[in-house]
Amino acid sequence: METLDAAKLKLELHIYQLIIKATHAFKPGTLYSFPALEKLTGATKLGLRLRAITDGWPLIEPYSSQGNRRNQFFVDGAFLRKIQKSGGEA
Repeated sequence: METLDAAKLKLELHIYQLIIKATHAFKPGTLYSFPALEKLTGATKLGLRLRAITDGWPLIEPYSSQGNRRNQFFVDGAFLRKIQKSGGEA
């Protein structure tokens, strides 16, 4: 699977600006849920999910043996950190 380059994203979009300006420093190796990202960035869960789907963020879905249960997706902190760093340089 091709990795998404944070430099190719449209960092001027509102969701990315909220991630860049977040006071929290995202940590590589940490998984962030959409509700957690909502609290840390001030963006809405819906806005984050739509941007993740539209731009093809690398999402992680933990394995669940319950097939009918709705699983939560997570975003790797390394990806969010790249966005934060690339926005800080601009």
